[in-house]
Amino acid sequence: MKEICHVNALSLYVSDIPRSRAFYQRVFEANITEVDGKNLVVHLGGVMLNMLHESLAYERYDRKKSGLPFEINIWVDDVDAVYETLNNRGVVFLAPPADQPWGMRNITFFDPDGHRFEVAQALR
Repeated sequence: MKEICHVNALSLYVSDIPRSRAFYQRVFEANITEVDGKNLVVHLGGVMLNMLHESLAYERYDRKKSGLPFEINIWVDDVDAVYETLNNRGVVFLAPPADQPWGMRNITFFDPDGHRFEVAQALR
């Protein structure tokens, strides 16, 4: 089996496609491709976030039992600059930027469906 070289797409189940579109457009100023009323693709650099309406899940999706649906980590050169930009776009963070004992400085926020985003930079 060949090694996995890179991930180019992630699929996230969401409860409201228009709400997700508005959130990702506002927060990331992302290029978004509407596939149909139950699917859209958010282009973030070289990764595509495929937003699927939760009715398309193969298994029955019970948000109350599943906890946090997903976490996405984004590495940047300057967490403080990203914090300022996203804060100006109305993003609500768990806490301001903080240095972590594992050698990263990070911020954390959630999208409207509870998908967790951690934005981090390596401490030198």
